[in-house]
Amino acid sequence: MSLNVQTFDLQVGTEVAHLSSREYQIMELLICERGRLISAEEITGRIWGTDSGVSRNVVWVHIAALR
Repeated sequence: MSLNVQTFDLQVGTEVAHLSSREYQIMELLICERGRLISAEEITGRIWGTDSGVSRNVVWVHIAALR
């Protein structure tokens, strides 16, 4: 798996997917924290900020898109 910081492309094997900015940020966080469980609340706080008011459902929508 590789993540291109310039194009926001995620490559897995021969498949390439272009990620939105938030999807890229989430994937980068998950890669950097590989092997550690990260809650939706932690993702929200680290990507959107703790005072953003973003719902956990928004995180799950982005995770579903990444799958």
